[in-house]
Amino acid sequence: TEKGVQQGLQKGLQKGLQQGLQEGRQQECLALITRQLRRKFGRESSLENTLAHLNQYSLVELEELADALLDFNTIKDLTTWLKH
Repeated sequence: TEKGVQQGLQKGLQKGLQQGLQEGRQQECLALITRQLRRKFGRESSLENTLAHLNQYSLVELEELADALLDFNTIKDLTTWLKH
């Protein structure tokens, strides 16, 4: 019984740690994308509006965006990519 409680607690702590690490990676990726896009296109209102919605994307999607944005020439390229 006590052993079961300790095992449950340990699993809960591990799951919480993993979730926290995942969220941290996602936030860092989002921060990097934001910096890259602002450097590429400036602080235009259309870009800022789009950036405000990027927190909805998963880490995998943000990583794909980080690769794809290297080929963007306009903010329209970004918005088109986000619609895919």
